[in-house]
Amino acid sequence: MSPASSAPNSRERLLAVGEAAVLAQGFSALDQAAFLNRIGVRPEAFLRDFASWDAFGVALLQRYFLAYDLWQESTLTRGQGTMRERLLAYFHAWYDVYAGGKESLDVKLSGEAGKLSEAMLKALSEGMNQIIRRLSDTVRRGQMEGSLPCMLSAEPFAQMLYGLWLGSSQLSRVQQSAHVLEIVLAQTDALLSRDDTL
Repeated sequence: MSPASSAPNSRERLLAVGEAAVLAQGFSALDQAAFLNRIGVRPEAFLRDFASWDAFGVALLQRYFLAYDLWQESTLTRGQGTMRERLLAYFHAWYDVYAGGKESLDVKLSGEAGKLSEAMLKALSEGMNQIIRRLSDTVRRGQMEGSLPCMLSAEPFAQMLYGLWLGSSQLSRVQQSAHVLEIVLAQTDALLSRDDTL
């Protein structure tokens, strides 16, 4: 019997191993047959957990964004300090991931957007929108407490910040250097300044 054919945690195991493989190779470059053979899972066992390879990709994204949202909640909603301090802690953590040579699934797959199915693009878009909502909620709360400039329009500002970090993370991978993220981190600090002349 295959290791993941009927065990209660077979789905979670496949998703955990799959996320690591996608981060290493990308989804579009990951061959389904070779992947399943490598981890010792028969195709029929895989299909008991996922209707298709595309459904597996959607589940990967949903799992990732659920975990990401819990992390955002702990950092931004229940974290220590002002909302400005929490946002800076959030982006410092983002910087640490890429400066440490790691990568995240949203950044990795956004670089493959042209090769993903409509279902995967929808899951990616929904997850990114959830990230932006958390960020914009934090900006609004910061404005209410006075730690962030009231001149900021919360949702567009959150979209800009996320897009800035997403693109800069991709650039840092191409350049194999965290220098661009050091610049973006400094700019983020300045953008979150209470100086209303920004």
